[in-house]
Amino acid sequence: MSSGLAGFKHIVAASDAPRQWRSFAWYLCSGTNDAEQIQLAIDDAVAAGGGTVILSPGTFSISSPINLNGDLVIRGQGIANTNLQLAANANVDLFVYNRAGNEFECNLEYMTLNGNKANNTSGNGINTGVGAGTLQDIHLVYVFVQSFSERGILLDNAWGLTMEGCIVEFCEGTGVEVLGGNGKINACKIGRNEGQSNLWIRGNEIMVQGVQCWSNNGTGEVAEGIRVSGNRNVIMGCDVYNSDTEPLILVAGDDNSVVGNMLYIGTEAGSAEGVQLHADSNRNLVESNQFIGTFDNKAVDDNGTGNIVRNNTGWITEASGTGSVTSGATTDVITHGLSVTPTAADIRITFTEQGSNDYGRWWVDSITSTQFTLNVSADPGGNNLDFSWQAIVL
Repeated sequence: MSSGLAGFKHIVAASDAPRQWRSFAWYLCSGTNDAEQIQLAIDDAVAAGGGTVILSPGTFSISSPINLNGDLVIRGQGIANTNLQLAANANVDLFVYNRAGNEFECNLEYMTLNGNKANNTSGNGINTGVGAGTLQDIHLVYVFVQSFSERGILLDNAWGLTMEGCIVEFCEGTGVEVLGGNGKINACKIGRNEGQSNLWIRGNEIMVQGVQCWSNNGTGEVAEGIRVSGNRNVIMGCDVYNSDTEPLILVAGDDNSVVGNMLYIGTEAGSAEGVQLHADSNRNLVESNQFIGTFDNKAVDDNGTGNIVRNNTGWITEASGTGSVTSGATTDVITHGLSVTPTAADIRITFTEQGSNDYGRWWVDSITSTQFTLNVSADPGGNNLDFSWQAIVL
């Protein structure tokens, strides 16, 4: 054990911790509801004005919720070393925030939370929505949350969230559900959860960046990859893949951005969309994403109002080319190559050469999912009528 821990009073040793940890720790666990010793260390730290609670290597058996009731840091020794596991038939949330007032910082770091769902029928990994208070600035750093009978992480009444390097998987409910706002989820892995979504952003102004989010993979889960029902959130640089019948990313809020993500659908997946913009979505941006695989349904399904979809690979919304109404003809049929059907207002025609005859009026009609027709009212004559065209569907 590092001599750097000598200044910490609130050290909790698991029943199977190395001998030097148990000789140094102030709080010794027996392997029977170790939450009591952890809670005692937390309460003592809070009473002293806040501080750091150190958890030793080993496995802590948890039968009652651990209340994050003050400004503090709870630090394990790494996800492979410090394991907090629900005891059989505990059926409780592991960490909760249950206060009527507001607290301003809480860190959970370097540990694994195991819900032991094979032996429990209920329980969340982290639940900050138990009390009436608001938790400000909660930071989850390299926390591995797995196998809970309900959600992995429920952050309700939580503002200033940071999740860094966390893993959340194999939970029966939503993997991570975030209410509140002003936060960042970065470089996390969230997948194989069986609730409505693997990651559900219900709050506002949250940046989700560099997250790997996967579902189904042929094992029966049908969760969405990422659901955004809040406003002014950003989903950027994420890898989302292998859905079944649910969208990889679903947006049902306003003024959100889905930018620069890779969305992949495997051969075993069903009729999922890549990005679905719900009828309740307004003014969202879907830009510079890469769609890989064969989407039986649309790669982008826009049912909202005022949304902008552009510059995505694998879902073409902008195209251009050239055409010519030849001598003796009055039409030219253009194959536009778009993934969506344009309207006449989406198509711009620029004539680059005049025919030898007066061609009269021109118009565009017969617009389909693959083609449109440029018409003129008279034969342009021997020089033909050359033009360039551009179609942009936003």
